[in-house]
Amino acid sequence: MKPSMKKVLLILIFLSKLAFSQSISYTSTGGTTIFDLQSNGTINHVIQDKNNPDNIHAVYMSSAYNDPAFAERTVQYLYSSDKGETWSFLTNVPFAGRSGFPSISLVSSGSALISLNYTVGNLTSTTTLIDAFPGLGSFSYLGNPPCNGLWPQVIGSNSLSQTNKFYLLNSAGFTAGLSITNSSYSACSPINGSAQSSTAIYLGADGRIGIVYIADPTISPADEGDVFFIESTDNGQTFSPPLKIYDATINADNTYKGAFRGISLVYSGNTPNVVFEVTKQNTSGAYFPKEPGGIMFWSPLLSGSNPNKSKYIARNDSTGSTGYIPFYKAFGHDVLTSICRPSIGVMNNENYMGVVFMSSTPDIMIKNNDTVNYNSLYISFTGNKGLTWRQPKKITPDELKDWTYPSISSFNFTSNLYTANIVATCDSIPGSYVNNPSSGKSLAKQYFIRVNNDVIIEPVTVTATTGTIRYNDNNQLVTGGIVKALRFDETTGQVITTTTSPIDANGNYSLSFDIPYYTHYIVAYPNSEPESDFIPTYFPQTINWQTASTINSGVNNSSINIGVFRKSNSSGPNSILGVTNKSNNNILFPLPQTLIYLKSGSTFLDFSESISNGRYNFSSLSTGSYEIIATKLGYSTSTQTIQLNSPLRDSINFILDQVLVGVNSISNIIPKKFSLYQNYPNPFNPVTNIRFDIPKSSFVTIKIYNVLGKESALLLNENKSAGSYEIDFDASTLTTGVYFYRIETQEFTQIKKMILLK
Repeated sequence: MKPSMKKVLLILIFLSKLAFSQSISYTSTGGTTIFDLQSNGTINHVIQDKNNPDNIHAVYMSSAYNDPAFAERTVQYLYSSDKGETWSFLTNVPFAGRSGFPSISLVSSGSALISLNYTVGNLTSTTTLIDAFPGLGSFSYLGNPPCNGLWPQVIGSNSLSQTNKFYLLNSAGFTAGLSITNSSYSACSPINGSAQSSTAIYLGADGRIGIVYIADPTISPADEGDVFFIESTDNGQTFSPPLKIYDATINADNTYKGAFRGISLVYSGNTPNVVFEVTKQNTSGAYFPKEPGGIMFWSPLLSGSNPNKSKYIARNDSTGSTGYIPFYKAFGHDVLTSICRPSIGVMNNENYMGVVFMSSTPDIMIKNNDTVNYNSLYISFTGNKGLTWRQPKKITPDELKDWTYPSISSFNFTSNLYTANIVATCDSIPGSYVNNPSSGKSLAKQYFIRVNNDVIIEPVTVTATTGTIRYNDNNQLVTGGIVKALRFDETTGQVITTTTSPIDANGNYSLSFDIPYYTHYIVAYPNSEPESDFIPTYFPQTINWQTASTINSGVNNSSINIGVFRKSNSSGPNSILGVTNKSNNNILFPLPQTLIYLKSGSTFLDFSESISNGRYNFSSLSTGSYEIIATKLGYSTSTQTIQLNSPLRDSINFILDQVLVGVNSISNIIPKKFSLYQNYPNPFNPVTNIRFDIPKSSFVTIKIYNVLGKESALLLNENKSAGSYEIDFDASTLTTGVYFYRIETQEFTQIKKMILLK
């Protein structure tokens, strides 16, 4: 074999591995149970030691196969000293009666701190216990806390500077563990308005305490389904007033949804990060597990105090949305919704976070006339503190197994910044063997899941796009105005301004991006005060976005220079008025932020931007013939030619249709299978066409790589409906050589080679 052929073969092998590089391992911890319900909400069941990352601790609620009444239900503690490779079943946590619903944390010494419910007779209480030494399994009581409630959550400080701090939250309220050594607590502080099993607690880097909760409709009917955040900076003596971070009636997409049970909180430094599940809700407050739902994220970095700024990580009620996961009705359990139980953790670089959650599958089991869905687990990552999230990936096998109640370690240490440590329950029979034992029982197992996501990851460093603005007629520098980076959201039909930069006195601009891998259109806009003498112009020199060139925000781009069109003044007594609209099922709706250009011959005279009701206007015009062009990113362009002979020419209206951005649909026939075709022409210089088929709605990513496996371009990263598509790839910014293009969906991955010759 020739050396060059060997090199190409090695590259192909490398890229093939890249396509399937998400490495997932499943390790049985040894825990088993027939009691399926591990949590009513989302409780921490696993934790990695920040100070000794080899040590991972886990808890699990167990009941033996021959214990149908759960009289011997207990809490099991498990330990790994090799980052989860092997596990030791150490002990049943001591209890004075049957126990359950545990949570786990660590103190500065690395010893496990556990809270749980225990029942003696008809009395259910909360207790807290601590291990004598990391991984020893010799637990002692820390006394009964004054907050004697259900579903406890304990959080200890793993910081070496906060040796004896720990806190407890349950259905009764909040209390501070003042000292591990003398088992003392502060008074119980009720969290007014919180739903009993829908709370979470965590500590910031400086010891501040954050609590999130979902409103309890029996206490606060007006806030039903809303999510609140409170914080203490004085060791829990006082808390800030409740901040509503999610409003069930005024949320991100104006649908009527309420948060439901699953909620999780973690701090990155001193910044709180919250995930929670949402589902349909009617006016009487009844939730519907058989309806679609979603997983939402909130952080003050994302939204401040604006509840409308919570964003979806995943959802199954909107086919075209980012993070879409197919919806399947969640039969068989009233505490599980179609997509639910999110758990969030940070990585050793706190820009990085992971969220694991469960979602129902189309597979069902019918047992004693009861229909029950199986569930799968998904994970999503962020590398920029939650500003953007990767498309969720399924991390459990396709076999008929019911994976439920996932919990990710709040801290995940590894050399790979996209690694997650997770525990979850795996059962051969779906549903819950708790409320309806007649549905059948099986021995569910606890697994430790390590997700090593080795795919090329989005950069979290800030990138810059720079260039110079000049007039196209004489190459003179433009010394005022603004440059905008725009992208189009096909789901909402909205134009998003990602970032802006002023044009300085030397004609230069610099756009700063902190989001990865998006295609952007770069536009130079004139100032209004004082008015600039040019019109909005796309890079490199056009008023039509469809003929404009784009940039990738995930890399640094230089020399993105724009030649703007000069505007000439006009004068006269005449005016032109009109409206810009879009059509939906033959009904017209106003289309604001449409740019309308006015030309006389080859000369631009003016431009207008339609307002919220779609109206625009031009004034101070003389009698004559004019060309009017209406254009908006993501929509068709329309042109009209008119003769202006009177003082007012009204109703010069436009109807624009939404079109695909960057990707052209070439057939309405639904393909039978996924396909990626060879680019044409090949070799090429500098433009080639890439065609692909998708037989069903899918989130599609298409990337270009060089021979070293480094990403050179991102062509597509969004949901597409079933159909055949083609992309014109312009490689004018790349050097001569061999490149590879890869398509990836949840179900399909393929790589092909192409050659650029200049």
